[in-house]
Amino acid sequence: MPTVTLIGVQEKNVRIETGLFIGNKFVPAQSESTLTTGNPLNGEPLAAVSAAQREDVDAALDVAKDAFNSHWKAATLTLRAQLLNKLADLIERDADDIASIEALDAGILFSESKGSTLVGRKILKAAAESNLKKIYESFLRAFSERIANTIHGDPLLPETTKGPIISRQQHEKMLAFVNEAKTSGIRLLEGGERLGEKGNFVANTAFADVPQDARIMCEEIFGPVASFAKFRSESEVITKANVAHRVSAALETGQVTVNFWGLLNPNAPFGGIKQSGFGRDLSEESLDGWMTTKCVKFNVLPETI
Repeated sequence: MPTVTLIGVQEKNVRIETGLFIGNKFVPAQSESTLTTGNPLNGEPLAAVSAAQREDVDAALDVAKDAFNSHWKAATLTLRAQLLNKLADLIERDADDIASIEALDAGILFSESKGSTLVGRKILKAAAESNLKKIYESFLRAFSERIANTIHGDPLLPETTKGPIISRQQHEKMLAFVNEAKTSGIRLLEGGERLGEKGNFVANTAFADVPQDARIMCEEIFGPVASFAKFRSESEVITKANVAHRVSAALETGQVTVNFWGLLNPNAPFGGIKQSGFGRDLSEESLDGWMTTKCVKFNVLPETI
């Protein structure tokens, strides 16, 4: 089975198997189907890999069922723990390679950037010393300053704080949202434009005084676009908060975040539903899909004399 070699972090060669992992080995798709994935950094092809079709999925399921029934099912808890710990050790061993692949394929930063304590202190100081309007404008200035200092570039490099959008299709979709907001006259604070001619880069973008019915406020963009709206009274913000609680309960989605984004906690489940996936990562719920509960009942008869 052919392999490809990618250049990862610190110019390290990362060898990738291009086949489907079925039956403890890499094999080509039965129909020889392939999929070429692109590099969002420069728009160039990254690698051609086997594309699983229905018959490949069926074969993988058959092998998995056989392995479960013939080996895993009979394995002791001690052996299972040893195997899972070994898998965890291998993941830790190859963590840099895995992160490099994610950076090259999806534009995810190899090393995540940290928030600005200085900006946070400025906002807190403004909140303590100013009225509501000044707090709002002070926050907008601080936020604009923060995103304007973003370093766009290669997600493998440690100095990069923002990588490219994952695909050309999503890149164009995000720009369409931004251009519609600009055309409608919503106040643009920062960004709102494509960066360069190569790669799927869009400047961090922020809009202020966004109407509640604006498309950028109502629809999920899946990109670095922030929409801000202010309130004039306590009753107004309570009304908006109640809407957030009501809507979050009614939404058919795997997760909802209100007043923040991106926070992950190992105790909280993460995942989607419908076309966004099934099952959960993190939390105790992440184990549910891997287990089948069995209830065994014994009727202990009394000994006969």
